Amino acid sequence: MCTEWICKLLEMSGDEKDMIKIKNDYIQYLKIMVGEAVLHGPFTHMPPELYLLPLPEYLGKLMKDSIPELPRNGPIAPVISHSSQDGRACLSAQKIPGGGMFFYMAVSPDGL
Repeated sequence: MCTEWICKLLEMSGDEKDMIKIKNDYIQYLKIMVGEAVLHGPFTHMPPELYLLPLPEYLGKLMKDSIPELPRNGPIAPVISHSSQDGRACLSAQKIPGGGMFFYMAVSPDGL
């Protein structure tokens, strides 16, 4: 799986800032996963054939699909905190006054 992702990232070309950022984000995230000898998130599946979503967007979608307790539509509560049942992952979200959100996610194969 790792080889397919490396090939996909090497195939990506373009000088646009957005494309370079997307590629670099995935490369840095893959580097962390390989360093820990564990693959998570997008790297547990084959890379898409057409294009990659920005990594934060992909991870947000993954969290939304994985944690059914998160609100689906409408305004988000000022603070959300959720831990997985096995104690290996934690997600917190807090509204930033004036606009925006701050998200914190921690994942550990040994538990937090």
